[in-house]
Amino acid sequence: MAFENSPNLHGSRAGRIPFRTWFYQHRRLIWALAGVVFLLWAALFAFSAWRVIQPPMPGALEGCLVTPAGEPMITIVRIGTLTRPTYSDGCFFFFPQIPPGRQELVIATDSGEVRLMVTIHSDQATSLGTVTITP
Repeated sequence: MAFENSPNLHGSRAGRIPFRTWFYQHRRLIWALAGVVFLLWAALFAFSAWRVIQPPMPGALEGCLVTPAGEPMITIVRIGTLTRPTYSDGCFFFFPQIPPGRQELVIATDSGEVRLMVTIHSDQATSLGTVTITP
């Protein structure tokens, strides 16, 4: 039997490299790619876990209150459990450490309470500016 007529050279497997041989020849590239994929996955997991663990930073609030005549309003201002007086110019001191989101600002007046909804932004000071309060 001649070498050309050998049964191993004919059929569907002729000229193909077995997978084990191909894997062995490219093992460094395969392990390098696997390492890169693993590092990307680990970085994505660490970043998403960090975002979940980090609570939103509190915000702050400040502003001034005046009467319809434009005179400073001397009163008590409350947001959540924090209470602050207004000064002689009608401004209330900085409310620190307020949870972000919509909060209710309660202003004591002679005829009752005035309630304003304010939006507190995470890690920012929100300034109301000068607000006219009609009792």
